[in-house]
Amino acid sequence: MRKFFLLAFLILMGVIPVSASQDVKEAETLFLQATDAYRSAKYDEAVQAGEAILSKGVESPAVYYNLANSYFKSGKTGKAVLNYIRARDLAPRDADIRANLGFTRVMVSNGKFVPKSSCFSMMLLTDHLSAGELKWLAFFFFACGGAYVLVGYYMRFRSRRVMLGGFVLGLCWVFFLMGCIMKMAENSSRAVCVSVAEARFEPSAQATVYFKLSEGAEVKILKEKDGWQKVQRSDNKIGWVPLKVTERI
Repeated sequence: MRKFFLLAFLILMGVIPVSASQDVKEAETLFLQATDAYRSAKYDEAVQAGEAILSKGVESPAVYYNLANSYFKSGKTGKAVLNYIRARDLAPRDADIRANLGFTRVMVSNGKFVPKSSCFSMMLLTDHLSAGELKWLAFFFFACGGAYVLVGYYMRFRSRRVMLGGFVLGLCWVFFLMGCIMKMAENSSRAVCVSVAEARFEPSAQATVYFKLSEGAEVKILKEKDGWQKVQRSDNKIGWVPLKVTERI
């Protein structure tokens, strides 16, 4: 009952549009349909319901995770990897999501070229915190640092401890800000092959094939040109593939 009155209040205040609240209700119904279809081994129906939820602009780790499971059961490993990664990006510490993603990655690559986090990424916690969490932590320490400086200025704090406290807060702000920027930069160029592809030396169907990409392979997009993408594989090999064979994360 409390949730109902809160939702009604937000709608009346204009915080949540009526159309948005209707989309959320429809998404909840579709989520239940997707869950029932998955339990009944109707994986194609579960996929359709999951994609319908996303088409309404509703995103959550649970939606992406269930959709990935449905794609995996349907034999579409590329779409499974794609949605496992999207789920993990929203809930990076979820053990089930990480386990399923790791299993699917190894299965797709046969144990080869499995992406590994750099020491710099691990140091900035980009693998354990979402971009949203990093952003809010950066904002929190920025606000705390700003308030600290203002209070210190008006109260005329000049002790070394006060200066050290301000320095630590500023350092934390820079730390999480760098992590957020790095996470967003990585996300903007990542993609997954949703079908088997041949990477060529040039953006042309007549160019020589350099290497092959399996369904579910993760790549970094370097450039786009005339319906082609220049991609980098996890072993640093670079080639050109058609746009339609990849989907951005």
